[in-house]
Amino acid sequence: MGGTLDLNGTSLQTYGFFNDSTVPGNGSNITSTNGTGHLMITTDARNFSGTISGDVKFSKSGSGTFNFYSDLTYTGPTLINGGLTVMYQDARLSATSAIDLNFGTLYPENNNSWSDNVDRLNDAAPITMRGGYLELRGRAQNNSSERIGTTTLALGQSQFYVANGAGADATTTLTIGNLVRNLGTAANFTSDLTNRVKIENLNGVAFSTANLTNGIIGGWAVMGAIGSGTHTFATYSPIYGVGALGTSGFLDYSNTTTNTTTLDTATATSNLNISSASALTIPLTADKTINSLRFDNVASSTLDISAGKTLTIGTGGVISRCWVGGRAQGQAQQALINDTMLKATTTLSLSIESLSKAVKPRTRYGMCV
Repeated sequence: MGGTLDLNGTSLQTYGFFNDSTVPGNGSNITSTNGTGHLMITTDARNFSGTISGDVKFSKSGSGTFNFYSDLTYTGPTLINGGLTVMYQDARLSATSAIDLNFGTLYPENNNSWSDNVDRLNDAAPITMRGGYLELRGRAQNNSSERIGTTTLALGQSQFYVANGAGADATTTLTIGNLVRNLGTAANFTSDLTNRVKIENLNGVAFSTANLTNGIIGGWAVMGAIGSGTHTFATYSPIYGVGALGTSGFLDYSNTTTNTTTLDTATATSNLNISSASALTIPLTADKTINSLRFDNVASSTLDISAGKTLTIGTGGVISRCWVGGRAQGQAQQALINDTMLKATTTLSLSIESLSKAVKPRTRYGMCV
């Protein structure tokens, strides 16, 4: 432990990659002095406190956990291809050229580190998220922060999660320099008044509350913990950043109650929250356009759309609680919602109960939570 491994422009794939030390800099250095080297690891709950430097690209695969404790100064791209990667103590990716979260999870971890590190990720490195999960963990009694550069939602649903350390005055802020969304992708945010996600640009355009689509970021942007049934659409505050529509400090839904006239009185700018304590059928007898539609996790509700009439969702955003009857039934219901949203078929069941005619989305995004 403490020597140098020179990849010499070649590739190395290994399962066991660790020195099981948690002291930054206490370990070997992996580098490449004759062309680009590629270090590929698959590891399971092991620690590495050494360094990786020079012209190296790094890939972490598998479902296991990789913990590292030093600044890895290599200049090639980083691929987190599954599993969990945690950045403790002095850990940084200060010079990597790009970060790809391919159904992998990255934790910049300050809460269980020696100090609060406000620059763990290279701001100039674009981040690509394909079902990726980025969680910033703040330090107790600190105002923790991290800024990332251009971040692209490339595939599936990705998640941004911000968590405070202990202390009444603690805040944690993740700032995204430019959030780029590819068509068909979604983002799930978990943040609030003190755990904040701020967006400077959206698809290359300066972002503020003025860019909201009738009060929400878009039908593709939601808030909530996966599987909790508490998802809501994401809105934005100039003070607190991304937040949940209908919660303290943020804009509210268009309707304060749910009854049989909820659809009739809605307009094209309405964000509707269908939330009734008892089973309810809401009729629609004329064509109607609304901005977004959410079904709360309470009693079942039925939208009874008259034959030949169409309910159009302007942003394509529909949220439905359908994780019922176990995983298999929940997955089947998600598939049913997706099929209906994409193909304009005639029926949704369970959470939405029935949709007698097509829900016609523009953006075509539905979420089952």
